[in-house]
Amino acid sequence: MNESDRDDVLRQFSGRQKSLEVALASLKAYVESECTQLSAEDRDFQWRLVEGRVKHPDSAMGTLKKAESGPDELWDVVDDVIGVRAVVVSKQMAEKLRDRLDRADASPIKNRNSKTMFNEERGYRAIHVKGKLNTHDGEVGCEVQIRTELEDYWGVVTHSDLYQSPVAKPSFARSTRRGGVIKYGVG
Repeated sequence: MNESDRDDVLRQFSGRQKSLEVALASLKAYVESECTQLSAEDRDFQWRLVEGRVKHPDSAMGTLKKAESGPDELWDVVDDVIGVRAVVVSKQMAEKLRDRLDRADASPIKNRNSKTMFNEERGYRAIHVKGKLNTHDGEVGCEVQIRTELEDYWGVVTHSDLYQSPVAKPSFARSTRRGGVIKYGVG
């Protein structure tokens, strides 16, 4: 992508920032509500966290580049402009939440599809529910990641490796490979 394309993507995000933030708050509240209702219906269902983000324009540009698309295709190609992560205790609870989100009639997520994502090289695993979310400025791609606590901890450990982030890992999540074994808190 050239500088003109980058400016176009930044301009598009800037023009929709308010509606993207409102859509994020709405999706986050929806997922929290579904978790709360599941907890009320099933006392064994436990959830720990629901948080979200609007994708950074630089990351969206990376997605466009990988798809060999341009800024005019931004809102169609980037399928996770709005992202929410729900952390539950067990795999069975993650599947229950996925099933509930998949079957909900009143869901704000349109054209939903879900699948378990697994990166064999890094060991990353999570359920992803993807679809479209209406905003005041039109539809955008959204994603709800559902992880167990263990998957979430592993996601923290591997995130900078997966996305080659320049951000340092938190001290509790530092890892060093030695003889094929990962040791935590080293180095």
